Amino acid sequence: MSVNAFIDYLRIVKKRSSRTLRQYKSTLREFQNFEPATKKSFLRYLDHISSNAPKTQALKLLVVKSYLDWKADQGLLKGERFWQSAEPPRSKTLPRYLDESEVHALISAVDDPY
Repeated sequence: MSVNAFIDYLRIVKKRSSRTLRQYKSTLREFQNFEPATKKSFLRYLDHISSNAPKTQALKLLVVKSYLDWKADQGLLKGERFWQSAEPPRSKTLPRYLDESEVHALISAVDDPY
């Protein structure tokens, strides 16, 4: 019930696009397996999404946190807002470096390297 009410709120009050609403519905459908929302079930959800790509994890976390904020604002969740301190994982990929031929091409592209 509250997921549908939240989606209606996003559609009517926040004027979110149909694409955004589909994404929210998909993520919240997955999150419903971890409700009622408690600190323990939220940690289980974070563990569940940990196999997703970092950007996907960040998006799902954003959706779930906004949903839980809405529920708390509606009086549907009581107590501390345990989800607020959750952070998405940081990307651990290193930047791509230039190989030797790319460095030579870069240097030769400069009129006067000195």
